[in-house]
Amino acid sequence: MRMITRNNGTPLYLQLADLLREQITSGEFQPGDRLPSETKLVNQYGIARLTVREALQQLVNEGLIEKRHGKGSFCKNAAVRKKIDVLLNMTDYYFMPYYMQSISDVLDDYQADLVAGDTKNSYGEICRLLDRIGKRGSDGIILQASPEMVFDREALLQA
Repeated sequence: MRMITRNNGTPLYLQLADLLREQITSGEFQPGDRLPSETKLVNQYGIARLTVREALQQLVNEGLIEKRHGKGSFCKNAAVRKKIDVLLNMTDYYFMPYYMQSISDVLDDYQADLVAGDTKNSYGEICRLLDRIGKRGSDGIILQASPEMVFDREALLQA
């Protein structure tokens, strides 16, 4: 069992929220399952009730749990939405709304959110966007092929 530490710089409520989120996303708690009571979490982790309430509110805000007055907190959905980066040349103003709507509809079916980036039909901009995505992470990337560009495959793989 992971513990909560007071000296790592992360607020205690966020540490507890992370622990509970991990249990939810791992399947330890299934949709409809009741989470441990506030009192049990206070005793288990040696933290204040207000801290527990803040952690639970964080998970409510994320849509992972719901609170039922007088009954407790319940796992709402174990599925966390994925984040897919879509890199498109957005100079095609006529078709762009259709591209975006079509991609968004498909990603929504797979419980994924679209994060759009404009390549500006530029090799340098594509490299910059891919570098930024690499630093922050992504669950997938869709890169629109562009007939106006010729990639130096080796340079792209090294970037």
